[in-house]
Amino acid sequence: MPFKSEAQRRYMYATNPRLAKKFDKHTPKGVKLPERVSQEESAVKKTAGIRKAQRSAFLLEMIKIAQGGVKCPKCGHVNKPGAAKCSNCGYVFERDKQAAACPMATRDLKMNTENRNKAIKADHIKYGPLNLSDDEYWVRLAKHWDTSEDVARESKCSNCVAFDISPRMQECMPGMVQEDGYLGYCHMHKFKCHSERTCYTWAKGGPIIKDAVSLDWEKK
Repeated sequence: MPFKSEAQRRYMYATNPRLAKKFDKHTPKGVKLPERVSQEESAVKKTAGIRKAQRSAFLLEMIKIAQGGVKCPKCGHVNKPGAAKCSNCGYVFERDKQAAACPMATRDLKMNTENRNKAIKADHIKYGPLNLSDDEYWVRLAKHWDTSEDVARESKCSNCVAFDISPRMQECMPGMVQEDGYLGYCHMHKFKCHSERTCYTWAKGGPIIKDAVSLDWEKK
């Protein structure tokens, strides 16, 4: 930083010679400095510098937004495209708040019952068996899948790719564990399903045990 006046030069050499020498290196040689810099002039230069910095910050912000950046409504920070929360203040963006909330069927008994009943009756789903001791259900399922009854019995909600028992879902569904199994949330058909049951749309790859995977399913 250069000296701005001779008064500043004298003061710096008197109070902090080492720093004054650094200032001298940045002060143009052969340029006559004013004896003093008026407060008004100093304030004008400071204001101009602030405005220049503000313009630069604004232009940078506009560029980031144009590139898909997400502006935080709480602190104004522009985050990377696709950010789930603000890297500056931690605010969770609304679309991700909605996804992070418990699925509606876990909060609405009527909706959960309606969705479950539809899954029971639909010919392409046939959620069951309603009675876990119903051996005939597994016979029909094996026939539908053209496989053995033993293989059919191994294909349950508990190991279905859409069966969610992640930590966040456990908070959404207190009392999941039951005497004959446990409940999980079915992302395919939107209801609380039982680990020991299954349906025609079963797909291997589950259960869902990580919150990140659970949230991905919730956004689909």
